[in-house]
Amino acid sequence: MNEKSTNCLCQKGLTVKDSNILEIFSHVRNKCPVLKELLVPDSIWPDFRRSAIKPMNGALHKSILLLALHRGYLNKITLPMHKYLIENGNPRKEITKQYIVDLQETWLQEDRAIERNRKSRIYIGKLTELILADWLEEQGWRITNLEALGGQADIETVSPQKNDHAIEVKYVGYEDENFLSVVESLSGKAKAYTTSPYAASDFLLFKVYGAAKQLFNSAKTRIAFLAISNMTWDFVDIQLSEDWMNWQSPRFFNNDTDWKKFLEKNKNQFPTIESDLRSVIRSLNQLWILREEKPFQYSLQQVIHFQ
Repeated sequence: MNEKSTNCLCQKGLTVKDSNILEIFSHVRNKCPVLKELLVPDSIWPDFRRSAIKPMNGALHKSILLLALHRGYLNKITLPMHKYLIENGNPRKEITKQYIVDLQETWLQEDRAIERNRKSRIYIGKLTELILADWLEEQGWRITNLEALGGQADIETVSPQKNDHAIEVKYVGYEDENFLSVVESLSGKAKAYTTSPYAASDFLLFKVYGAAKQLFNSAKTRIAFLAISNMTWDFVDIQLSEDWMNWQSPRFFNNDTDWKKFLEKNKNQFPTIESDLRSVIRSLNQLWILREEKPFQYSLQQVIHFQ
């Protein structure tokens, strides 16, 4: 893996005002291979510029990259990409075609606010995989491969104890019901949407089950990372601290109508999820719960051991 690229302009502290943010971003982009070749390549640059300045219907969405530049944490996003995905100033040849697509900030081009919210979750999830790989290295782990580079898991790594690990990262962002409640408030309407705390517990089980499925055949020590955004933490804090999920013998509460619809919709992907939920989750060696304390900065909250 490459050493950190601390000399790139994207790593410098810049004074940015709302009035000149797109101009400054354009300047930084022209100097930064991560921005120019991966996150906002020439193929999407015109659409990115238009999306960045047009009013967003239904929600006050803004580009994640522009917001990061404005608030001073763009380097948190770009540094892992310099480290893992750029070599001699160019994208590494090993980067998969799908990952190249996934890293481009195109979610703002969706017309419907709810679709922008869904697509932005996926986008942030991809950024988070690389950010957590870098975080692991800061803890003394050594990254050996990434899904971005054709690896079998999101992160393949060797622990400080010299053991091989395969890690799947599941990002938990702002879910649709909570997002819709904010949108209604912004529009001055009284209608509210709330997520059942039991449905939130079931959803966390669903995310971990998906990670365990992806790791099921790995011969390495299998770890699922549940990376929970700062906006979502309060909706799952009690469930996690009081272990509503009962990780050692998990089961769904299944008492929420919206949750049941979600589960049925996803049974095409996981047809046996209700019958093998416990055995699949317990095929993991560990589950790490991580909380986003600051934008794109995570801290470890819990480690659950299964074997």
